[in-house]
Amino acid sequence: MSAPEKASALVLRVIDFSETSAVVTLFTREFGKISGMAKGARRPKGPFEHALDLLAQCRIVFLRKSPGALDLLTEAKLERWFRPRGHDLASLYAGYYVAELLVELTHDYDPHAELFDAAVQTLAELMRGGPADAVVLRFELWALRVLGHLPSFAVCAECGTSISWSGRVSFGMLAGGVLC
Repeated sequence: MSAPEKASALVLRVIDFSETSAVVTLFTREFGKISGMAKGARRPKGPFEHALDLLAQCRIVFLRKSPGALDLLTEAKLERWFRPRGHDLASLYAGYYVAELLVELTHDYDPHAELFDAAVQTLAELMRGGPADAVVLRFELWALRVLGHLPSFAVCAECGTSISWSGRVSFGMLAGGVLC
């Protein structure tokens, strides 16, 4: 059995597995995206309490299993709970969207500490009541840049010459940026 690993994590998904257990998808600062079985997570007085709620930031302890198998979550301590003030559904849904972006754009065990920090900052800003559309757009662009998917806007994606925005410019999906 492997040694226990510790990490700071954002809860991205929680799926009920049995009467007392859940399968959790987390984005960690140290290990990237991980999925694990949290036995006893659904018990009222279990070892996880409210740490495994969607959009919670927590400190976790887990045991790594073989590739393709679920890790085993042994402990989670709630550090911060991202919930909007009042009944601001736009901020809540934007937070869910950030979580879904992290699920879809990242790979298992591919750590991106600055993306984790940006996600925490984005969720905090959304929960303070920042403009959801602008906050999410900034996170989307940041995530695309960090993960290497941001299109080129300054130079032609095919020939490399500087783009003059005064003339006609088109976007090449396959080229990954603007074309002169």
